[in-house]
Amino acid sequence: MESNSKAKSRGFEKAENVFSAISRVLSYIGTSVVVLMMLITVGDVLGRYIFKHPIVGTLELTEYFMVIIAFFALGWCEIGKKHIKVDLLVVHFSSRVRAGINCFTYLLSLSVLIPLAWQNGLRVGHEFEIQRASTMLGIPDYPFYLALVIGCVVFALATILNLAKSVREAIKR
Repeated sequence: MESNSKAKSRGFEKAENVFSAISRVLSYIGTSVVVLMMLITVGDVLGRYIFKHPIVGTLELTEYFMVIIAFFALGWCEIGKKHIKVDLLVVHFSSRVRAGINCFTYLLSLSVLIPLAWQNGLRVGHEFEIQRASTMLGIPDYPFYLALVIGCVVFALATILNLAKSVREAIKR
């Protein structure tokens, strides 16, 4: 029985390592996009006020970049449990009750994430089919819907992993 428990624990560790690596790569991409967005914004401001010639399409790029920045960071935050948590009341409950509350919040998160990923996955195909693009620069929309889906899927998988840990913790105690 004990070896089965150790095998499950190793399985959780392996899954956590895989999700951690994937979410770390996505967060590095998101961080790089933040730097790129910052440089473009600074260039636009300098161009606008010093040279009287702004960078065309800065607003469009910023809107697209925000999708990558926001959704690529979610999985990393979930793996590291870095999301904002207000536990003013919950901290006084037993560890079993806290684990139960965590299970509920993970299920609630999944009830939003899974439909969000699913519907935007369908939207990727639709946007690819109609070839909708930005007005100024002609950048296609579908890669950014795909980025949203990737971010949601990684976030959902990390949430499922944390849900399984909380269930195990609630049952163990």
